[in-house]
Amino acid sequence: MKKNTLTLLLALFISNVYAQINTNILGCKLGVSSKATVERVLKSKGLNIEKSNAIDLLEGVTFYDIKDGVSFGGIIWDDARIRFINGKFASIIFSKVASRETYNKIFASLKKKYARYLISADYPAPFFQDNNTEIIMMHGDKLSLSYGCRKFFDDE
Repeated sequence: MKKNTLTLLLALFISNVYAQINTNILGCKLGVSSKATVERVLKSKGLNIEKSNAIDLLEGVTFYDIKDGVSFGGIIWDDARIRFINGKFASIIFSKVASRETYNKIFASLKKKYARYLISADYPAPFFQDNNTEIIMMHGDKLSLSYGCRKFFDDE
């Protein structure tokens, strides 16, 4: 094997071993993208985004909803709710009516990708966390998948 090929393979292996949880969601970066950027990017993807009636008691927090379906992680979700804190993309929660089989499929995929960040595998709410991002799944009346930027929630 050539030295360059071996170096490339080693770099790919190391990047997979130390891969952080993905912070790029629907083309926007958790904790970084502004509300205006998120709105522009999602509208350019043909998604219907509108200010939510959800109320948060914390100052500087607003919610926006994506209605009429959104594709993420190979799943068509019924809807999603985006949380902005002080104008920055803080979290998103996808939801849909789904079977336990769909839950198992998504959990297995996350577990394979982020095994080193699995904090709790307990049904119905497995939890993954790295230094920057957390992922929480819930399966009750609906299946939900939440990605959040820890710096915003640790400050709360």
